[in-house]
Amino acid sequence: AGVTVLWMLFNLLWLPAVDYAKSYRGVANNLKAAITANNIDPTCINNQDVGVAQLASLDYFINLRLKTKAAKDVLNTGVCNHILVQGRTKNPPVNVIAAPEKIRWQGARPGDTEERFWLMGR
Repeated sequence: AGVTVLWMLFNLLWLPAVDYAKSYRGVANNLKAAITANNIDPTCINNQDVGVAQLASLDYFINLRLKTKAAKDVLNTGVCNHILVQGRTKNPPVNVIAAPEKIRWQGARPGDTEERFWLMGR
C-alpha cells in the first residue's frame, strides 16, 4: 500500500512537468499563433522532414494537416508557398541556412536543444 501511495504521489507531482517538457502542445500553439499573425492559409502548408508523431500532434492540438508535397522548389511556386521544416538545431537543413530571410517562425519544445521547427515562406 505504501509503494502505491508513493507511486501515485510521484505521478501527481511530476507528470505535469514531464508532460510540459515532452509535449508538442506548446510548439503547436506557438505555430498556430505565427500562422495567424502572418496571415498564412493553414490548409496550404507543406512539410519537410516532419515526423509522423509530430504531424499527429499538430493535427491533434491545432487541427493542422500539413501537405506532403516534395519540398523541392516549394517556396518558388505560386501555390502553397509555405513549408514547415523539422531539423536539428546544430545542423539545420540546407534551405534554412540558405534563406534565413524566409523564416516566418521557429520553435522547439521547452528544454529541447536538439530538435527545432522552422516555418518558411516567400
